[in-house]
Amino acid sequence: MRYSDEFIDEVVKSYLRTKNKSFVSKKYNINLHTVRYWIERYENDLKIKDYAKELAEKAVVLAYYDEVKSYDLVAKKFDLERNEVKKILEDYRDEIFYLTPKFREIKAEFRRLLPFFTKVYEKNHSLMVLEKVLLIEMYLGRTDDYLLEKYNPSSYLLDKVRKSMKGFDES
Repeated sequence: MRYSDEFIDEVVKSYLRTKNKSFVSKKYNINLHTVRYWIERYENDLKIKDYAKELAEKAVVLAYYDEVKSYDLVAKKFDLERNEVKKILEDYRDEIFYLTPKFREIKAEFRRLLPFFTKVYEKNHSLMVLEKVLLIEMYLGRTDDYLLEKYNPSSYLLDKVRKSMKGFDES
C-alpha cells in the first residue's frame, strides 16, 4: 500500500510528540514495522542533514585557507591550535573528498588493496587490472604526473578511470 508524504509526515510527527511507536501504529492502523521504518528514515535524514552542515563548515575553513594561505590566520579565525592546523586541513580535505567521517578506514583499505593489485598487474600487465590500480591510486590522492611516471598509462585510460570516479568525486 502506498502512503502520501503528508500522511507519513503526520505519522512521524505523532511519534515525535508521543515517543510511543505502538500507540502511533494503533492510532493510524498501520503495521508497527512500517512506523519503525518511517521513523528510522526520518532519523537518518536528520543525521545526513547534520553531517552536510558539518561538511559545509569544514569547507568554509578550507576555502578560507585557500584564500589566505596562512596557517596562523586560519588558527586565529577558527580558534584552532596553530601546530595542528595543517593536519586538520588535510583531514577536512579527505573527509570532504570521501564524504564520510570514516575516511581513515577507507584510505587504510585502499592502501591494503594497492599492493595486491600492483602485484597482479606486474605479473600479467592486464589493462583491466591497471585500471583498478589507477583507480585506487587516484582515490589515495596521487597526481596524474605520479601515475604517468610510475605506470605509464595512456591518456585515454587515465580519462576513463577519472570518468569512473565521477560518481564518487564531482570535482
